[in-house]
Amino acid sequence: MSIIRGVEYNKLNDLLKDYDKRWRLFFSLLSSQDKELCEFIKTQDREKYNKIIEVPVTYNKPDEYLFKIAAIINSHSDLIYHDYRFKTIEEYGKKIIKFSPKIDVYLRDLLKNGLLLEYMKRQKMDIEKPAMYKKISEYMDIENKYVNIGYFLCGFYFNGNKNIKYNGKIYKDYNHFVNSIITDENINEVADSFQKDCFIISWQISSNNDDLSIYERFLHVINMFDEKKRTYLKELKIEKNIG
Repeated sequence: MSIIRGVEYNKLNDLLKDYDKRWRLFFSLLSSQDKELCEFIKTQDREKYNKIIEVPVTYNKPDEYLFKIAAIINSHSDLIYHDYRFKTIEEYGKKIIKFSPKIDVYLRDLLKNGLLLEYMKRQKMDIEKPAMYKKISEYMDIENKYVNIGYFLCGFYFNGNKNIKYNGKIYKDYNHFVNSIITDENINEVADSFQKDCFIISWQISSNNDDLSIYERFLHVINMFDEKKRTYLKELKIEKNIG
């Protein structure tokens, strides 16, 4: 047993019970190899202690450092990152959509930096759920090429794309959203804004059930908005000439 900064820990796994709530403290203690904490870890499991002290301290990425140590303490622990704790990977994806269209950099870093795939591999999802693992790997690649697209696609993958809240209103699906938002009068303005809105682009891509790859769907969405805008401007020009 050890009492660390007022909290009692009986087993090594107990360190993870409030890992997300005390992440700043744990980073400070682990990165400085606090004597009391190190002695407790060493007493509980010498092999894991040796692995922990070998993890390079990344002062500019404290959450990633703690993530790797949590994996050593218990490879089957919850998905813990920064001050987040998820019992399932589905909870992670739903949180992305709950925050949308805003972007949470910590949730995004989990995907972008390959940590989500690391977690999935530890849970043997690469073997037991290969299709899911492949999909998340694809989203990670997209995120590193098209910022925030892979992030929202990952969210829709786990959350689904029905009954989505956007600007305070819930839309039953993407078509309902488009039909409610786009009119002939605002197509030019909306097309421009939509092309810059990664959340809407990702929503449209996730709603497409064709056989196109995600990259092809992405280009299709951009081309679709361009085409709508060109058609509107052409019709507007004809009307002005007639008038």
